[in-house]
Order: sequence, then structure tokens, then C-alpha cells
Amino acid sequence: MNQLLLVALVLDPRFKLKNISHICLTHLQFDATEANAKANEVKELLVCLTDLYRSSTNASSKSKSSRSSTGTSCVVSSSTKAIATSSKSKEKSKKMSGKMAEMLEGWQRALTESDEVVVESEVDRYLLDPMENPKDEDWQLLEWWKINGCKYPNLALVTRDVLAIQVSTVASESSFRTGGRVIDPFRSSLTPKSVEALICLQNWIKKRNQSDIEYYPSLEKLEFYEKMEIDVAKGK
Repeated sequence: MNQLLLVALVLDPRFKLKNISHICLTHLQFDATEANAKANEVKELLVCLTDLYRSSTNASSKSKSSRSSTGTSCVVSSSTKAIATSSKSKEKSKKMSGKMAEMLEGWQRALTESDEVVVESEVDRYLLDPMENPKDEDWQLLEWWKINGCKYPNLALVTRDVLAIQVSTVASESSFRTGGRVIDPFRSSLTPKSVEALICLQNWIKKRNQSDIEYYPSLEKLEFYEKMEIDVAKGK
């Protein structure tokens, strides 16, 4: 299976990564180790995609800023160098003392050894946020990302491209032209009127609930149908 299909599932806030583990355990009969490995594999792919989009976004922003500042950053005065030197000396003076550095190092070690989750990326923050459980049948996934995408800017860029991929492999011509599915080599002798009737009937059935289609033929129609059945039975 294409891994982007699983990424698209994770990008749905109603399912996220837990749904992949659930499917692996209940439907694919994986054990817990295999299910966790599969979920982590999909998560790593999503993290790599997010990092790729972040790097491309940063590169484009840097190129724009460098173009805008061309011609003004070539000459550096001696006063600017003096200010930079003084700022560096101030930064050195603001460095933590040995005791403070030791305390922070101990705290980082305690966090690593504890069960507390440290959010390292947008993907972690997205997965740790509560899942959606909409009661409205008209809930829209793209509308949710439009509203909440500002919280995960790079992940929203990934979502915009991944959810735009067509899942179906049917050619676009086959999606919009139904004539080829009505007239095939075994029914190539249909009259234009019959083809039109079949296509119209197909559209009507798709648009309406079949239970709503009720037809009560008149007495003349019933007699006509009976006559047609008799003629067919006689081979006329």
C-alpha cells in the first residue's frame, strides 16, 4: 500500500495515529510490537515530510530576504564591527555559571528518564492534541484544517498537498464520460435513443434514492407490456 494513504489517515484529526494501530491489531491481526512499529514508521514519514516542507519554506524566505537586502549589506562600517564585538562580549558575560549549567543538565536528564512527553515537532504537538469527535454529519476535514492550520503551519502545507492527491486511478475521461460504460463490444448495436435512455436512467438512479422511484403504469401500458411479452415468447 502507498504510505501516503496512511499519512492521509493520520492527517484526519478524527483518527490520527491511534487508528493505524487499531487497524493493525483488529483487522490485520498484528501483535502489539508490529502494530507499534507500523505506527512509528508512518509517524517518521510524516515527520520527514514536515521537516522537508520547513526547510523549503525557510530557504525560500531566506532567498527573499537576501534579494531585498542586496546592495545594503555589502559595506560594514567599523562602528558596526565595534557594536558586534561588544554584543559578543555581553553574550559571553551572560553565560550561565557552572552551578546553573549543572542544574539544567540534571533537569534535562530527569526529563529523559521520566514518562513526561517532550514535544519536539509539530507532528508531536498535533498527535498529542485531543482528537476530534464531531457529531455533525456535515463535518468537513478541509474546513478543519483551514481553521486550525495556523497551529501547525508546516504540517498544514503537507496536508494541503497530500489530501489533494486523487485516490482513484480511474482516468479523468472515464470519470466524466459514461458512454464507454454503456456501449461496449457486446452492446454496440444499441440505437441512439436506447443509449440516451440508459444514460439518463443511470443519472436518475445516482441522484435519487431508489426507494423514491415509484412507477404506476396505466392500463394501456400494462396491456402493451403483456402484448410485448407474448410477442417475445412467440419469437416475433
